[in-house]
This record gives sequence, C-alpha cells and structure tokens, in this order.
Amino acid sequence: MSADDEPLVEVVHRVGAALLVTGSHPELRRALSEIGEQVVAGDPWLTLYSALIRIEDGDATGAEADLRHAGALFPAEPDPRLAVLRSIAELFEAASAADLAADPHLLDEEQRRFDDPVWSALALVSVGGRGLLTDATSVTASAALEDALGLARRHGFRYLEMQCSTLLAGLAGLAGEYRAMTAAAIGALAVAATRGWDRSPWSAAARWMLAYSALMRADPAEARRYASEGLQRGGTALRPRFVFAMRAVYGAALFDSGRRLEGLQRMQQARAELGPVPLSAEQAATLAVLEHHAAVVLGRLGDARAVVDWLCDRIGTPGEVLLMQAWEKLSVGRHQPARADIEPILAGTVPLVLPYTRVEALLVAANVEISGGQVRTASDALRAALSSGASLDVVRPFALAAAEARELLGRHVARSASTEPFAERALAAGRRRYERWSAPLDAAERQVIALLSSPLSVEQIARELGIPIAETQSRMRMTYRKLGVSSRRSAVTAAFEAACLRGRS
Repeated sequence: MSADDEPLVEVVHRVGAALLVTGSHPELRRALSEIGEQVVAGDPWLTLYSALIRIEDGDATGAEADLRHAGALFPAEPDPRLAVLRSIAELFEAASAADLAADPHLLDEEQRRFDDPVWSALALVSVGGRGLLTDATSVTASAALEDALGLARRHGFRYLEMQCSTLLAGLAGLAGEYRAMTAAAIGALAVAATRGWDRSPWSAAARWMLAYSALMRADPAEARRYASEGLQRGGTALRPRFVFAMRAVYGAALFDSGRRLEGLQRMQQARAELGPVPLSAEQAATLAVLEHHAAVVLGRLGDARAVVDWLCDRIGTPGEVLLMQAWEKLSVGRHQPARADIEPILAGTVPLVLPYTRVEALLVAANVEISGGQVRTASDALRAALSSGASLDVVRPFALAAAEARELLGRHVARSASTEPFAERALAAGRRRYERWSAPLDAAERQVIALLSSPLSVEQIARELGIPIAETQSRMRMTYRKLGVSSRRSAVTAAFEAACLRGRS
C-alpha cells in the first residue's frame, strides 16, 4: 500500500460500517474502487467491506471470493469490530442466498460490547441473525434483532432498519408466526420505498415472504403481485434459491387463481431449473408441498410422486412426506391407508418441518372420518384444524381441502352463526376458489347440479331429465369441468358452499 492510499484506507476502516448501516453504499463502493483491488485484497477490513458491497450488488462469485480472502487474512486475535464485520458479512451472504444451512462465526461476549451504536447494532444483528440460521424459535435471537432494530431507528441507520425488519420477518415465518412475519416484511418494504432501495436483496426477501403469506391467507392475487414484483425488481441481485422460491409461489398463486395447469407447470419448471442447488429443509418442504398438492388436485399422480421422491432425496422423510402420500391415497378413495399415513403426524411421533402440516393432517382425518360415517370424530378433527389454522392465520389448507371436509366445514359454519370468523373466512376462501376455477353453468347444467345433490342414481337422474344416460353422463362431465372438480361429491360441495354463503349474506 502506498502512502497516498493510507488516508483513504484509514477513513474506510473508521467509517465503513456507518456507510453500510445508513445505506451509503455508492460512497463506500467509490472509496474501495479508488483504493484499488490489490490493496483491498491484502486488508481483511477492506475485503469484508468489499464482500458486503458485492452481496448488495448480487455478485455472489465476488462476495464468496472476498470472504475466502478475508478468512485467509484474518488475525488470530482480531479487533472485536473486525470479528463483528466478518460475522455480519457471512450472515448477510447467507441471507441474500437464502442459505439457511450456513453457519456464520459466533461472537464471544467481548466481541458484543461496544459504546459505538453502529457496532453495537451490528453485533446484535450478528447474534440475532445467526439465530435465524440455527434456532428459529430462539427468544434470544428475536430479542437481539428487536434491540438492533431499536438502535437503528434511534440513530437513523435506515438500511440496517430494513435489514433487521427482514430478518425478523424470516425468524417469525420459520416459527409459524405469519402475522408477525407479514408485519415485519411490510415494515422493511416501507423503509425501502422511502429510500429508493426497492431493488435490494432485502426488499426482494420481504416481497417473497409477503407473497407466501398472501398465498397462505388464500389471496392468490396478492401473492402473484408480490412474487411478480420480487422477480422484476430483484433483477440480478436475486440468487437461485430466491428465484426458485419466487417462481414457485407465483405458480402456486396462478394455480389458486384458476390457471391450474399453467400454475403447476410453472412450479415444475422452477424446480427443474433449480438443479442441484442445495435448499434448507424448510425451503424444500414448503415448495414441494405446494407443487405436490397441485399435481394431486389435477389427478397427475405420477407428477405428484416425482415431487415426493425429490423431497425425500433432499431432506429424508419428515411428516410432510407422509402428508403428501396421504393426499395421493385420498384422491383415489383409499381412505384408511391415508388415515394410517397421517397417524404419526397427529400422534406427534414424526418430525414436522412446516408449522401448518398438522392442520393439513387434521383435514385429511376429517375427510376420512366423514367418509366412514363418523361425523362426530370428523367434526372434532375439523374443529382442531380450525383452531390451529386460526392461530397461524393459515386459510389455504381449508380452501383446497377435499370435498368431504369442505362439506363438513359448510355445515359447521351454518351451525355456528357468527361466532367463528376464521371458519367463515375458510369457507369463503373455498367458495372463491370454486368461482375462480369454474365457468358459468347453463340452465341444463344447473339442473344437473340440483339433481346431483339428491340420492338419485345416474340412471334415475337421466329419467328425471328425460334424456339418455349417455347424454346425462356427458352433462355431468361438462358440469364437473366447468366447476373445476372431478367427482359428484366435489360438485355438490361447490354448490352447497355457494348456497350456504348466499343464505348468510
């Protein structure tokens, strides 16, 4: 390093962290450029600052190279601030790559105590962010991030405020606290909007969480909007895991909007293009469940089994695999084998990855029990599912539940009057699904629907209509196709829900 470089290097050492937390990245980028690559590559401070700038720019290769160089240069007894800087760089690299399996260096107690609010805030983010990667339920992690967020707000560290909000959203999402996830992600986007940081990887992550939250609330239009914005504005800053996640949620939202085959194909294409990129258990299970359920609904059981195989290869056989196998069996009328698949989930003897898997299993149980005439047991399962779903604010499982469970839900709402708003939301979501998936019925098809709800056989319906059996069956198939269902019971459920809700409006 020449004597001419020394003053600027000293300035970057002294104020680089402040430039990062306030979002003054252009200034830091220019300073590093003026210092030159050769000098930067020989200084662990500068190399870590360079890595952090590259992370913001979406330069994964450059960021990884800088982190390797910094590791080689790292002193045995580092300045505590340098230790924080390394931990933050590793954490932010993991966050921008959506790499939940990363393991940033742990700070010891001496490396967490600073009088300077910049370094205090960064140390807290390191502690809390590491909890996101190692223990999603850690109260300590959440408290550290909340403290860092408070410091950021008090001292005007707006970029760090956005980062803290995004990390808190991720922590809440992994714990199944979807309301908190949504609130924190909205907070991150609010900061991004006021400062022109809409294209940062942090705002992209917030948009993905908002897209997923909207999908789980059975609001596919909102999910599509956030996923589309994330893909468009993220640009080259998006890493492969985020691209896959955004595209998969967008495909699921298309499916829920009525463009079912296109939605499934989008999810399949996203997974195929991901290739061997590693995913965390949460990421793999989340996106596999979305694609698998779509394939089952469309009757594409070969595609559904391919998703199960893919997930098993990725993360083994958690409860989500049993749930998917139960869905397949339920779709072909194998009720008792489906019940056997979900039993370990309900008994708590198999590990679960996703917070709402038990809700889905309870809905399978309700479907099986009602099919076997066990109305009371089915109602108990439905009530348990509604209780868990309400606490998580997860509506989508009810909207996509099988016909028997949907019919039971309609009766439950009709009996409970206005005392269960979540149950009404769940029923309304199912009705909207049928409206999106179905085309208008003509007079003859409406007549068919009315008769399908009776105990009449197909032959008796044909006599009632005064037409041949073959024509009756043709009308039934057309009615099913327009309603987006595949069975008589599902068609009746669609009609029942609409009538039930009209009666309550």
